[in-house]
Amino acid sequence: MLGAHANLAIQPLIAAGSRLPRTPVELAFLLAVLGYGTKVGLVPVHTWLPDAHSEAPTPVSALLSGALLATSFYAILRFYQVALAALGTGLPRDTLLAFGIASLLLASLYVFGQRDVKRLLAYSSVEHMGILAIGVSFGAPVALAGVLLHVLAHAAAKGNAFMGAGVFTVKYGTKQMAVMRDGMRLLPWSGPLFLLAVLALSAFPPFGIFRSEFQIVAGGLSSGGNAAAAVLVVLVTLAFFGLAASATGMLLKSPPGGGAASGPQDRGLGADAGGGTHAEGAAVAVKSRAQAARPLTRGEPSALMVGPVLAGLAVLVLLGVHPPGELTDLITRGAAQLGTP
Repeated sequence: MLGAHANLAIQPLIAAGSRLPRTPVELAFLLAVLGYGTKVGLVPVHTWLPDAHSEAPTPVSALLSGALLATSFYAILRFYQVALAALGTGLPRDTLLAFGIASLLLASLYVFGQRDVKRLLAYSSVEHMGILAIGVSFGAPVALAGVLLHVLAHAAAKGNAFMGAGVFTVKYGTKQMAVMRDGMRLLPWSGPLFLLAVLALSAFPPFGIFRSEFQIVAGGLSSGGNAAAAVLVVLVTLAFFGLAASATGMLLKSPPGGGAASGPQDRGLGADAGGGTHAEGAAVAVKSRAQAARPLTRGEPSALMVGPVLAGLAVLVLLGVHPPGELTDLITRGAAQLGTP
């Protein structure tokens, strides 16, 4: 079937796709989507992602969302190419469409009511992975080009958002959004930059995610996937409202009572917070109450925390307004390969 010797590299498998038996390929593709989809964060195998992203240090959270998810999604794309060559467009695209809509639906609902800012951004990652899966299911060249651009734009935007969230956690001493208030005043640089990161994640122009999602929706409409494209637009809009509500509270709302925002006062402090004894937890809680009595002052925790977010926003604007010609050519070639059964 594969020649004089068995070669299990991807390209020979794609070339031999028409000679591969259907049932084993169908099973292999479904298992690959489930296996790598766990790392991607596709529903229903996404449950590790919010916990890991919310508990990891901020730079690790940015790498998990920007690099790990993208690498795992690339693996699914390679299996998708083999399945497309062996099975045609039916099962591979329908499978990704089902996983994509489920992921986008759950994430767009779960962004509402989150209390942990990093957990909120983790569910936003689930949302964007669902968008990628739906985009591939459309199969149109413009949608596939949008998917590949979206991988890069999401990595930049989510890295920005996690870095901004890290500044907030350092400033307020907690990840609880109920404690984070008056961010635009207290963080004169990081507050507006975090708002721009949220807008970028919500596909506002002129950022790269606006361009990529526009291409995905255009590809869905051109390929006859009108219903799926409409569902995508509705759920992305719903997710925007959830992100916007949380960001509004963090950035624009005043602390309860109209006073100045106070210092570290994590509601989770106690015996469970430090993993130590009850006495240690009580001591930490007493220290926290003493810190909470001191109002926070206006200013950034460190100027070094602002630079990476500014660089990320510059990348997002570049991807949205005028992607480099070499990158555009690379994306076009990749989309052509993904669209060829």
